[in-house]
Amino acid sequence: MDHIKFIRFINELIVPILSGIDDLNEDKAMLHRATLDLKWTSERPWRVDVLLTRAWAQLRHWRAIYRQRRALLGLSDHLLKDIGISRVDALQEGNKPFWRS
Repeated sequence: MDHIKFIRFINELIVPILSGIDDLNEDKAMLHRATLDLKWTSERPWRVDVLLTRAWAQLRHWRAIYRQRRALLGLSDHLLKDIGISRVDALQEGNKPFWRS
């Protein structure tokens, strides 16, 4: 039963964030089908809750990187000098996509 609650939580919280309004009904239908399949999870070699937890953690990590890089771009030259980074280095790091290390 915990799996179903977790899927419903994901449905309520993440789907509206990640998908557009037009795609919301399609995503809800897909999530509903995934919820129905959860009763067979114990027979599978992987666990849905673990996969979803890892995916959620990865999304949080990417969001943190995005925010840090935007903050780095907003620092003044004086603050960059204090932490030992040049403006060029800050621009290079700050303009990287969030999924790149």
